[in-house]
Amino acid sequence: SENTPIDKIIEFIECCPHIVDLPEDPDAEQQAADRAKTLKNQTHNFDILLRSFVGQVAKFDKQYAKAANAGRKVLLQQLKDGELEIHDDHGLKEAFLDLVLPLGKSGNPDPKRSQLNQVITIIMQKQE
Repeated sequence: SENTPIDKIIEFIECCPHIVDLPEDPDAEQQAADRAKTLKNQTHNFDILLRSFVGQVAKFDKQYAKAANAGRKVLLQQLKDGELEIHDDHGLKEAFLDLVLPLGKSGNPDPKRSQLNQVITIIMQKQE
């Protein structure tokens, strides 16, 4: 008699005595290691971007250069310590500007902040 596709499948399954179910949850240690590696890579990429921001601030107005570099260091440390969660370059730019040129008491941005925001945004677009 000729084997039908179903017969072939049944025969195949019968020849495989050890069917192993894969665990549903991946290894927790591996997940933690993967997360740490991702965070390290993200932090490194953010550091490169922050350094370009600092350079732009220095070109824009030297009086803010020290604050910009100090802000870069603060942001990197907060990222490494898990005190700050930033998911994209835009969020990084905003956090950086908040440290370098914070909003005034009235909540209105310093006009220089708006100009610097535009300069940094252009740099970010060129890097994409």
